[in-house]
Amino acid sequence: MMPVPMIIIAPILIPFFTALACLAAWGRRRVQRRICILGAGVLCLAGGQLFITVWRQGVVTLRLGNWPAPYGIILAADTLGASLAAVAAVIGLAAIVSATYGMDRRRETEGFYAIAQVMLMGACGAFLTGDIFNLYVWFEVLLIASFVLLSLGGGKAQLEGTVKYVALNMVASAIFLAAVGLFYGVVGTLNLADAAVKVAEVNAPALMGAIGLMFLLAFGIKAAIFPLYFWLPAAYPTPSFPVSALFGGLLTKVGLYAMIRTHGLLFIPHADFWGPLLLTLAGLTMIAGMMGALSQRGFGRIISFNLVGHMGYMLMGLGLFSPMGLAGAIYYMAADMIDIATLFLIGGAVALATGNAGGDTRRMGGLWERRPFLAALFIAPAMSLSGLPPMAGFWGKLGLLRAALADRHYWIATAALAAAFLTLLSMARLWEAVFWKPPPSERHGGPERGPERRPEQRPEQRPDQNIPFVRGYAPILVLAGLSLLLGLLAEPAFQVARSAAENIIDPAAYIRAALGEAP
Repeated sequence: MMPVPMIIIAPILIPFFTALACLAAWGRRRVQRRICILGAGVLCLAGGQLFITVWRQGVVTLRLGNWPAPYGIILAADTLGASLAAVAAVIGLAAIVSATYGMDRRRETEGFYAIAQVMLMGACGAFLTGDIFNLYVWFEVLLIASFVLLSLGGGKAQLEGTVKYVALNMVASAIFLAAVGLFYGVVGTLNLADAAVKVAEVNAPALMGAIGLMFLLAFGIKAAIFPLYFWLPAAYPTPSFPVSALFGGLLTKVGLYAMIRTHGLLFIPHADFWGPLLLTLAGLTMIAGMMGALSQRGFGRIISFNLVGHMGYMLMGLGLFSPMGLAGAIYYMAADMIDIATLFLIGGAVALATGNAGGDTRRMGGLWERRPFLAALFIAPAMSLSGLPPMAGFWGKLGLLRAALADRHYWIATAALAAAFLTLLSMARLWEAVFWKPPPSERHGGPERGPERRPEQRPEQRPDQNIPFVRGYAPILVLAGLSLLLGLLAEPAFQVARSAAENIIDPAAYIRAALGEAP
């Protein structure tokens, strides 16, 4: 077992050194594959060990350079950060293994494996930092890696999506940095724990409210909440499907995590208008995302709009800011990370099996007979996303609904139920289009035509390509199994989420640990 300082920094150092090793093996694709898979596997073990340590011992901290608090760089892992780092590691491993069969040689040799590790390093750094400026730094590491991954291959649709993604996220980063500067000018510290203590002494509610809105705007863009979500469906479906799975599982969740961490520590205790504002944005995000999903015909765009809609559930828990509501949001966040990544991987497998690179569901069908195992794997994440028992999504939504009804927020509970019904309808339509209806060659009159232009074909997607079990089906099977296991073990899993929520609502233990005070 690693010593405590190494436990907390390992999820950052492992992908860093793995990325360096992949760069050292530049041009040797098979060597890079092995290095990257090994590094991702070790990262999963480190993430699991960090979570176990935090669960047993409480908040774990590391002060780099041994600077006394609140100076210097600090890493602080509580239940929320450690849990998300562990889930991110598993999703990263699944996406990287899938890339070994689902990505063409050009994309692999252009640096996918090294940049994927940098992206995992940025995500883990954001989950574990205890300093608001370093949160900005890890965001930039994460986003720069995502810019490169999104543009790999250089197709026209990819470049269009990349331009939108980069432009809006650069605006979000500028707003974030400006908010950090203003916050430091008002509070006098960037250490999150120290700021949580000092912010109560600041007698400038209007200024703190404005700074809070700037953080909300910056994180809202990154988390793709209403009305700032339009870039996501344009960007996420365009790269290779392992990249889409990484994006869907990690990027928006880092934005939401930052929202929970900063608003929970710094802003929600300072003003009364955050709850109604966040709940309103949550309801609009749910409905807008799900209505968008029902209007789409591309597999990737359907999943992308579902991702947007379900960000509303997590934002709903933050808006309620009760132990049950926040626990439901945290539990649902972990489930949604797994489910969305699984569905993107399934979408890639479907594209490979049908030769339909653009993922247009009107030119699909019949996969229930041709690929029954793939069809069966689709059921688990689709059920979870729709909120059907016994999957994890059901228990997360149930916790959120109970919290909303307990606080008499009937309208947001109604919006959540409506979004769940629309999700079920979206998944049923996707199932029917891809797996159940006859293939286009057997339908009278040939494939349906619609107003959308035919997406460009990607070189790695050939008609009826065989999908290897270990590199293709196994990552999907593992993620789908985790979603099912999270649902079957809902009681202990929800206990973890409840503990994380209580630490956010009452951050005294986090503050004491980060400031080096005796409990």
